[in-house]
Amino acid sequence: MVMTAADVTAIKTQEESRRLNEEQLQRAIVHYLSERFDESVEDCHRTVSRMPAHFGAWAGMGHCYAHLGKHVEAIRRVLPHVS
Repeated sequence: MVMTAADVTAIKTQEESRRLNEEQLQRAIVHYLSERFDESVEDCHRTVSRMPAHFGAWAGMGHCYAHLGKHVEAIRRVLPHVS
């Protein structure tokens, strides 16, 4: 199979998106560990906006909401992603 320039561009775009998602999530973890829960939630939101099935981001968001005392929101964010 011969790859076209469009194929190469699509692969590079997907790789860049994955890298950005992981960087965003790592930053969310740093915010979480620093007890900056609102900032962590923002980074988790950015991650799931680009990758809606990113369980780590949903779980992190749930933990942050729990620490903020928003328990219903914590459950609402995590429960749909647990089978």
